Amino acid sequence: MNIRTIIDSLLKIVGSNLDQKSIKYLNKLSQEVNFQVKADPVVINQIFLNLLSNATKFIERGSIEVFGEPISVKGDKTHFLFSIKDTGIGISAPLIENIFNSFKQADAETKLKYRGTGLGLSIAKNLITMYDGEIKVKSQPGQRAKFTFNLWLSTANYIETITEKESFSVAHEGHILIVEDNQFNQQYLAGVLENWGFKFDLASNGKEALALTENQYYHLILMDIRMPIMDGYEFSIRLRDDQSNRNKMVPIIALTASALIDERDKAMRAGMNYHITKPFDADEIKVIFLELGLLSNALSEEKRSYPLDQNILTKYYGGDHRREAVMFGFFLKTTDVDFDAFLIVFSAADLSS
Repeated sequence: MNIRTIIDSLLKIVGSNLDQKSIKYLNKLSQEVNFQVKADPVVINQIFLNLLSNATKFIERGSIEVFGEPISVKGDKTHFLFSIKDTGIGISAPLIENIFNSFKQADAETKLKYRGTGLGLSIAKNLITMYDGEIKVKSQPGQRAKFTFNLWLSTANYIETITEKESFSVAHEGHILIVEDNQFNQQYLAGVLENWGFKFDLASNGKEALALTENQYYHLILMDIRMPIMDGYEFSIRLRDDQSNRNKMVPIIALTASALIDERDKAMRAGMNYHITKPFDADEIKVIFLELGLLSNALSEEKRSYPLDQNILTKYYGGDHRREAVMFGFFLKTTDVDFDAFLIVFSAADLSS
């Protein structure tokens, strides 16, 4: 994995979920932080995501800066020093003493205003220790906070391989509509289409999708079934019945969590053309794109460098390491609240919840 790629992706993800806050995310990593290291990308993602999310909660305007540089080398390990600095509300000395302890970061009023859960920093500290690191914070109330931590990371062992792989190209300029209320699925589908070279639009429910179809022609619609406001069934029925809509006959792929025949038949009766059961991978979508002539394929021999264990990620992301990093980060961010809630229940030993 490449740490710069991980951080670049996380900054984009966090920056896209600001709820209209006036915050600038600044990547100030040293140019030397740009090589492969051997580490668990999920752990590294979680460390940076928790620290960035914490900074975001306690700042309403200003900037969040990420610094990083290698400071020494010992054997096959490189010692990295990172810091995250924000222009937020600051932290008082008494609170700093307990900042990395669960549930003790801030007073009740601050937690209520800034939606702090009191777990992210504690989790980050525990993960940092996995790589022989430590984390410290320097701040005062009303002034910027600066979190500094270090990690010892091994250089990754990569092998050169010659692989015969199918290469795909866009058969013609295609514009796809993704209709999906789950943000993780949105990002996954967007990554697949972006990797294949398609333009696409996003809608979170059938009502938004119908509005988009009134002004834009699409070559294909990827349609979730279960959504708020207007589900996939109602969207499809309305679209097929709208004689004035130029997308009336556009193919629709139903995306559903159910593999039951009744669910598939209901989708077909509503006017959808294909049915894919979640969870799905890019290859399942690719088959339909090839059938519709949206993609063309040819065999090619390609020399690439792969980590020793890349099979699952390649299956889902087609070797797009940047998108892998984005999706890991997005998954961790969108599941953070649920994970925090789980820890609260677990800590209280309330197993009935």
